[in-house]
Amino acid sequence: MKFFQFSLILASFLLIGCGGGGSSAPSLTEVKTVEDAKTSYKAMGSFNSIDISKVNSGYSKLSQKMQKSESGTCPNGGKVSYTISDDSKNASITYDNCKDGDKYYNGRVSMQNSDSNNYVIKISDYTYRDVGGEQYMNITMNQSKSNDITTIKLNGVMNQTSKSNDVSNIGFDNMVLVAKETSSESWVTIDGGINLKSKCVTGNYRFTTDEKLVDAQDGSNNTKSGILDINGAKYTFDNPYVTIKTPSGEEDTMLQSELEKKMESSSCSAS
Repeated sequence: MKFFQFSLILASFLLIGCGGGGSSAPSLTEVKTVEDAKTSYKAMGSFNSIDISKVNSGYSKLSQKMQKSESGTCPNGGKVSYTISDDSKNASITYDNCKDGDKYYNGRVSMQNSDSNNYVIKISDYTYRDVGGEQYMNITMNQSKSNDITTIKLNGVMNQTSKSNDVSNIGFDNMVLVAKETSSESWVTIDGGINLKSKCVTGNYRFTTDEKLVDAQDGSNNTKSGILDINGAKYTFDNPYVTIKTPSGEEDTMLQSELEKKMESSSCSAS
């Protein structure tokens, strides 16, 4: 289910030690019809168009050779410095026009953690470039975990330009994801705002979870139950169906797989 894939995308920040910045939101994109609501739902798929794994590609490779605090030159020009506190609770890596083959890095990635379950992760004015295109990030993420429930709060911007000049821009405005994933229970809530500009969808969207979105856990990729609000349109999930009701009262029920196809349209890809 895409909600849980989204949670994995955000959780991957935690594995690479990355976040910085904030975003302001313009007025919400109006949803008048069910077709408008289907388009709004495509905003969920926009998270998949941003490839945050590129942050880690240089971080892990260049930091492997460094100790507590160290600086050096990059393989093909530029500088990189790495620091970690004595208690290992604070770490950062700073790239200064760093070049490694066809890859370019510039900016700062840092992480602060009070314990193993609570992090503040920042990616500050970070630019990554390779033959596939360029990505810019200015992100702050707060993460906490308690009793198998993970909470992630995200603010900032992520912009990506492919080699064919396709652009995807996404701004996070207090985007909060709360998720639980165990063998017996799997659900997520999504609340907050995003501002999108891509081939897939452009607009400003506010997410509110009225009832937590429960994974069917039956291999169908469906949501068993839950209610999600996007700009006033209600998406009520009852496996295998979803009913969409707009603020004007227009209503339609369809298979969740059909709504997923709308979200996964190839036109949503930034690459």
